[in-house]
Amino acid sequence: MAHASFSDMGSKGLAEAISLRFSELDTSRKEWEPLWRKVATYIDPASDDFVSQGDRKGGDLKGEKVFDNTAIQARDRLVAAHDSTLTPRNSKWHGLKASDDALNDIEEVKEWCEGITSRIFAARYNPRANFAAQIGAYYQSLVTFGTGVMFIDEEMGSHIRYRALHLNEAFIDEDHTGRVDTIYRRFQRTARQAVMMAERLGGTLPKDIMTAAKDAPDQKFWFIHAVEPNPEARPDRIDPNSMPVRSIYLAKESNHIISQGGYRTLPYAIGRYSTGPREIYGRSPGMAVLRDIQMLNEINKTVIRVAQRQADPPLFVPEEGAVKGWSMRPGKLNYGAITGDGKPMASAFHDQADLSATLEIIQDRRTAINDAFLVTLFQILVEKAPNMTATEALLRAQEKGVLLTPVMGRQQSEFLGTLIEREIDLLTEAGQFEDMPMPEVLLEAGASVEVVYDAPLNRLQRTDEAVGILRTVEALAEPAKIDPGVYDVFQWEKVARVMGEANGAPAKVMNTLEEMAMIRQQREQSKQMEQAAVVGPAIGKTIKDISQAQAVAGNVLPSIPQVAPA
Repeated sequence: MAHASFSDMGSKGLAEAISLRFSELDTSRKEWEPLWRKVATYIDPASDDFVSQGDRKGGDLKGEKVFDNTAIQARDRLVAAHDSTLTPRNSKWHGLKASDDALNDIEEVKEWCEGITSRIFAARYNPRANFAAQIGAYYQSLVTFGTGVMFIDEEMGSHIRYRALHLNEAFIDEDHTGRVDTIYRRFQRTARQAVMMAERLGGTLPKDIMTAAKDAPDQKFWFIHAVEPNPEARPDRIDPNSMPVRSIYLAKESNHIISQGGYRTLPYAIGRYSTGPREIYGRSPGMAVLRDIQMLNEINKTVIRVAQRQADPPLFVPEEGAVKGWSMRPGKLNYGAITGDGKPMASAFHDQADLSATLEIIQDRRTAINDAFLVTLFQILVEKAPNMTATEALLRAQEKGVLLTPVMGRQQSEFLGTLIEREIDLLTEAGQFEDMPMPEVLLEAGASVEVVYDAPLNRLQRTDEAVGILRTVEALAEPAKIDPGVYDVFQWEKVARVMGEANGAPAKVMNTLEEMAMIRQQREQSKQMEQAAVVGPAIGKTIKDISQAQAVAGNVLPSIPQVAPA
């Protein structure tokens, strides 16, 4: 990102415009904050920071209202499901291809796309980039609050860096198509940190922060990072203030613009779990069953009281002081604890509450919560019945893909697409692809390059083809008994590749067309050699027999007596 410092009189009006726009976004977001607080209370107590501009003190006690952790565990499982089906760390979950499919069969194009993809993954999973940890935090915000925010920037001349933001910092808006194009980030920094930030941005700080940096470096101040479409963008210019996305850093208390600049691509990738009509912020599965979660916690709270009362019941005594000096310690002798006729001076209250109906309600609420977080779905699809056939396994995978695609597929189109676009932009600007120029065939065709996803979720979607193949093969079993030639309709090489993709076989274990041609050639040569080895001795023996016969014939013929003509 490029920034320029602005100290002229025009910056005052710009600062007022940014403050006004932030107030509008803040007012719009306040409608959501009560709901977010309730969700955080029961599903993610550690993230309950929607109070007083996020000024909650560290070390505050959280989770005091949680008496059942079903929702917390269900959220963690859905977070793990997103991570494993969309962005698994042990595989390349996306690639690149030419927009013209005919070009993708050219080896030069394939190698170039694979090389660029490898560079992207190397930068993304660089330990200093911290992507693996931040993507988990993003999914946690997405599943808990329905909206997740990831900041993608660069350390100058070093590496890409990722940071998942707490939703409390983000204020967003959409364009006319429903795509998020505006984000105002409100955050705190100490005076010392603010000096470092201003130096990095090439900007200036107001006097109050500069003074605090000398006298009270740990004093905190509020800042706003405004990112929105640039109304003065100039495609024909490359200076920071002409870029498509405008970026402004503002010191909130003093209304002072620290720096103004721009981005070529949106630096914030924002995803939403689902959205309602005319809603900008997302809705999470926990919101759909929030009443069930609250009810479950209240019921469990009551059940705990009943259990405690049964384990340690209250005592009934005839009058005050009647049991003075008594001890409830095991084996302790209590003199005077019974009357002269052997009746105890105190009796315990035994709670005879029947909890069977209550426990059924608890189980029903837990099931509803697990259903909302797709826990039940994953359990059903993961369970493997004994003697399950290949077709049944693929059918189950197909069902899983159908059910998960509407929920998780949105993350690829809305969140991951923006993230990958930003990564490519940063790496291109850093010169990471200079030694890998685009192939001439792509340039001549004027074809663009697009992202193609190959995550486990996408492989689940492709099981339709594999299921169709297996069903067809099974259906032809009977006709094949009459005419085995019916199977000639299949191109078995392509069948094997489709089945391999559906079952998640890595591409590196599959032979290319050239490798297959070589293998066939070698197989044919081996076959010919084997035939020669079998036929050769027989031919040699035949030749030997003929030679011997000729030799015998040559020896015998002269001894035949000659008969003179009459």
